[in-house]
Amino acid sequence: MTEEARIRLLALFFFFAALDERFAQSAAIKALRKCRQRVKSLGNRDEKWPAVIVDVTNSFFNKLKQSKRLPAAISYEAGWILPEGVDLGPWMEFQKEADLDEFLAVLWSRVLGISDEAISEGLGVSAGTVRHRVGRGLHILGSVKRGDRRR
Repeated sequence: MTEEARIRLLALFFFFAALDERFAQSAAIKALRKCRQRVKSLGNRDEKWPAVIVDVTNSFFNKLKQSKRLPAAISYEAGWILPEGVDLGPWMEFQKEADLDEFLAVLWSRVLGISDEAISEGLGVSAGTVRHRVGRGLHILGSVKRGDRRR
């Protein structure tokens, strides 16, 4: 995995987790430092990067969620350009409706393209648990897009 790909994954994670570009850039830089330290402690093994990214972003996001310091609205000040026609409304609703584990599993798996095995390694759970969370999350996201309610 190239350094550019690592930075991209981290920036996308924090953008889709918090929907704030400025915050995403800042958090991605901090998370990248932490990931580098973790991978170095594992012997600089390139194949460990996806699992380390999952572990570090999970830790960062849970700390932010507990502190309630997540940005409240989308800002476009940092210059990120979304493709024309992209509506983040369903994603924002999904973030509200889904359990945190389901939301993060969909984000890592379907948005970032990290394998179930790397996610399971990063979280310390089985690959089956990851697949279950992704499946439930996708079901909720599909319900949100159709206008159904989860609960």
